[in-house]
Amino acid sequence: LGDVESGWHSNLSQFNIYNLDPDQEVNVVLSVTCPSDSVKDDWSLASVGVASSNREQFYDNLTTTTSVRIPERGASLTVDVDSMNGNPGSTMIYSMTLTNNGTDPDDFSLSVVRCDGCSAWGVSLSTSFIENLGAEKSREFEFHVEIPPSARNTDSAVMGVVATSVGNSSKSDEVDTTTLVNKIFDHRVTWNGTQILNPGDTSFFDLTLFNEGNSFQSYTFELTNSCPNDWDFEDTLPYTTANLNPYNGEETFSVSFQVPSNANPGIFNCKLDIVLDEFGSKVDDFTLSVEVEYYAEFTIDVIEIESFAGPGTAHVFSVDLTNKANAQDEIALHVDGLPDGWEACISPSECVSFITVPKGDTVSFELS
Repeated sequence: LGDVESGWHSNLSQFNIYNLDPDQEVNVVLSVTCPSDSVKDDWSLASVGVASSNREQFYDNLTTTTSVRIPERGASLTVDVDSMNGNPGSTMIYSMTLTNNGTDPDDFSLSVVRCDGCSAWGVSLSTSFIENLGAEKSREFEFHVEIPPSARNTDSAVMGVVATSVGNSSKSDEVDTTTLVNKIFDHRVTWNGTQILNPGDTSFFDLTLFNEGNSFQSYTFELTNSCPNDWDFEDTLPYTTANLNPYNGEETFSVSFQVPSNANPGIFNCKLDIVLDEFGSKVDDFTLSVEVEYYAEFTIDVIEIESFAGPGTAHVFSVDLTNKANAQDEIALHVDGLPDGWEACISPSECVSFITVPKGDTVSFELS
């Protein structure tokens, strides 16, 4: 084994070969090691000589030249689509490709660069390390970005992914992704249920609208043709809210009304449309209900309050009965305070115990 340059080392896998038959071959390995501080194109000669142990006149040698080649490291990172948008709470998946554009196989580490103020955003890589990637070979992986459930439509996140060569950490590449938040529209309305009232009563509904979307929005409440006339709903409606905060910004207002004095008993409904002002389009409707109760009110007038006749003679009184309730009524009649032995009869046509009187009408009959 000959000499090599200073700092270089050489070695053979073996230094003796015994009992080598004619035409038999044996492989011997020459190892040449350069200094750790070698630079590209440093070189050294290394020579190997062989001589017969039995017949010294048979001798041969060879000389090798070893030069230093420094592997070139490089990384190229690309993303199929660098900008995506989604709803709050959804996950965007970016498909990425790493290519080793160095001269030798290499390992690569992957990392995420978060944007400032993005701590609520979830991020993850399908792998954080790519091993033994050949020169000019590529490997695909995924980058996941989760939009916070409370994200507003004005929020966005620019996140970077970095691929770094393990062989040379100064060699890396980075791509950025931009994730935007869709505008979500949602709302909720509450009110104080069905009211039970009498004709002529004045009342109001307390309505509260909650903006459950992720952007500032205002809404308008509008009357529909289903609302009863002459109830004064138009004194309050239409009504437009303020520009409400995202995620449960709320506003409460009152819708006043008056039940007409001539309203019949029953349930009266007033359907309201809810209009999203940003687009001027109806997004919902709901119904306010009022139950008008039946109530009894009547007057009874005896036209003649005195009668003079002899014993055994019938006394006849003319009576007017007026129904002032808000519906037809069946009114029971009876006579109190008669002396013993006296009899009474209520007779529109024959003796009766009740009379049916339409709403607002007067029925005349005789009391004998």
